[in-house]
Amino acid sequence: PPKPPPVLTTGVLAWLRENLFKTTFDIILTFIGGGIAFAVIAGLLTWAISAANWFVITQNLEQLMTGTFPRDIVWRVNLAALLCAFVIGLTIYAYTRVTRGLLIVIVGLVLILTLLPPILFSLTTPAAAFVAAGDEAVISGSQIETPQPILGFIGRAGEVVTIERVDFEGRDEQIGALAGFADRATNALINLASARLAAQARQAEITRLLAGDLLTANQRAALTTELDRLMIPPAVVG
Repeated sequence: PPKPPPVLTTGVLAWLRENLFKTTFDIILTFIGGGIAFAVIAGLLTWAISAANWFVITQNLEQLMTGTFPRDIVWRVNLAALLCAFVIGLTIYAYTRVTRGLLIVIVGLVLILTLLPPILFSLTTPAAAFVAAGDEAVISGSQIETPQPILGFIGRAGEVVTIERVDFEGRDEQIGALAGFADRATNALINLASARLAAQARQAEITRLLAGDLLTANQRAALTTELDRLMIPPAVVG
């Protein structure tokens, strides 16, 4: 019986060999490009999962999609979007060769994108909004912010609005770790707490380095000067 062709002469492996690993220069470029792509993708995923604040998107999705369009006739926008999606999908199906498997994948993705947002919204806790209130200005460097003198809110019929006084128990770490919506005065407080924590961490690091014997004379002099100039801001809460 005829033998199958070598693995490296057909299929995906052959394409990879021909386009990415044909010469030594191609191999070097492939590894460099792969490393850059991995670093970018890993950084983007890390930011998206652990650092990004998506509340501004999820909580304002309707505003971002329809803007100030009247809510009582927003169904027109939804109907127009559905009709456009149907026409585009029908056109793609008519002018391209779409296999049954690809069609199933497309339908599955559409269903997931349609059903996932309401499911996630029902399973997640709404984001908190932090507002600073009082009669004393918040000064963070050159930034001066005045807290809200009077608190108020606007809600729809049937909505439940909960207002709580946050007690940080004298810990700046809790202020620096706040996540959610915040007004300008609260952001100034967060910046103050974060700056104090960063200065304390740097002070501890310099002290640890100076206590060792691995520094050169120039390094020790530079760290000593930095330590003398380091200013620890006062505690935000106390």
